[in-house]
Amino acid sequence: DLHSFPTRRSSDLEITFVLAAMFGCYYQLFVNYLFYYSKTKQLMMITFSASLIQVALSYCFTRYGAVATAMTNLLGQFLTFMFVWIYSKKVLRYQEIIETNS
Repeated sequence: DLHSFPTRRSSDLEITFVLAAMFGCYYQLFVNYLFYYSKTKQLMMITFSASLIQVALSYCFTRYGAVATAMTNLLGQFLTFMFVWIYSKKVLRYQEIIETNS
């Protein structure tokens, strides 16, 4: 039953929040590449889109309790990191091709 998530202590949620913070830090690492190559408009679109996904998930699942809210936070941070990581890999590969051919 989706409406009966088990009740948990706050310490049980720590790993979820730690993982979400970890993905937030990974996001910060790859954002710097995009800043360096002046891809801030694309970065804004990626971050805003991922934030909209996280807001929608939070709206849908917050009513199920703290566990669901923590999981949506983790998923949102993970998606934001993945989108930025994929795009930064694309930018870095393109810049490497340009520098090689120069």
